[in-house]
Amino acid sequence: MTLLLWCGCHKTEEPVRDFRFLQLQPFQELEVHDRIDLYLCCNPDSGQFLVWDHLSNRLNGLQAQIENGRLVLRDANKGRFLRPGDPAPRCTLNVLNLSLLHILDAAQIHCQDTLRTPALQVIQGSIMNQKLKVQTGQFFGGSDNQSQLTVSGRANIVSWSLEQSSSLNARDLWCDDAYIRHYTVHDAFISPDKQLFAYLFNSGNLVCKRQASFKVQREGPGSGQILIQP
Repeated sequence: MTLLLWCGCHKTEEPVRDFRFLQLQPFQELEVHDRIDLYLCCNPDSGQFLVWDHLSNRLNGLQAQIENGRLVLRDANKGRFLRPGDPAPRCTLNVLNLSLLHILDAAQIHCQDTLRTPALQVIQGSIMNQKLKVQTGQFFGGSDNQSQLTVSGRANIVSWSLEQSSSLNARDLWCDDAYIRHYTVHDAFISPDKQLFAYLFNSGNLVCKRQASFKVQREGPGSGQILIQP
């Protein structure tokens, strides 16, 4: 009697991505956590909504909660830190009038459109570099991590604080007045047209495309200087 044995290999299926659409109640503030890739759109004809894009078995762990006008985005999937090879959850969010953007952990922002708002406060605490496009009356806030914030567009007044090892590239942010508090060793870049008030507390320089036309004032004990580099 001959016994035939059949051996087969179990083929692991590739993870399947899926989408989830949520219509949102009004909010003006946004807080994003964890390793979320956030794509910001500004379509006034579509209302405020978001679309999650992630592995289908992880969609239920993605959270979008609004409380007191603030939308908080989180990845609450258990064991996510034990799967570093997994793709980051992607969120596409349509915003209409944002006043606060708080970026934390390893979240990263991608501006698909220009953020148009009377005033925008940004708190950059993520370890990831960020790029923003804005059109606002006041752009203010600060960064306190080892990352760079790049900002382009238009603002009447810019007020920014750089701490720890963060850096700022606002050479393409056209503004009238700039108030910069600079505590790091990295050079920061800003291009005010009328007034510049620089408070330099370390060796990092403040580099400008052009000389402010009305007033330039430097204070602080740091060795950093105001440099003009067209």
